[in-house]
Amino acid sequence: MKCNLVPTRYRQGHGCWQRPACLALMLLLAACAGAGFFFQYQLQWEKAYYTDCLYPLQQRIQQRNETIRRSQALADRAGKGQDRPLLTPGLMIALAGSKPEGLIVEKVSGRDRQVVVEGLASAPDKPQQWQRTLQQQGICQAAVANVKPDRGQGIPFALEVSRREGLAKKG
Repeated sequence: MKCNLVPTRYRQGHGCWQRPACLALMLLLAACAGAGFFFQYQLQWEKAYYTDCLYPLQQRIQQRNETIRRSQALADRAGKGQDRPLLTPGLMIALAGSKPEGLIVEKVSGRDRQVVVEGLASAPDKPQQWQRTLQQQGICQAAVANVKPDRGQGIPFALEVSRREGLAKKG
């Protein structure tokens, strides 16, 4: 035999209140779980879209931007004449053709955007004569850097030659 001391109206009222609250809680949990699954699915879909479509496109854009940067830098250097070698065949021919008798060239080197010709002269005015000849040809600018006293074999000199703007454009 069962004995329930709670009056019937309380039992029925309490039971009605308890069922909707449980049902609402279950619906709320189901809605949260559904939203979580939906957002997880959406996140996976967006990640797949990025790796399949957008990432390769981003890589191509970066490669093209790098190519553009390199070509602009190359164009800037070419415009400034930095890529052009100092010892061009034309300049070497001009140096060889204008060298006066009595000069011995020992070394030709490039330094600070100039060609430095070092050697020995039989007379102190020979390097200046070569300088004047080069400047009269209009191919390059020349300056005698230093002439040292005679060491017995000849007078050491250094001639600094730089191209003029017109020559840099012609080649």
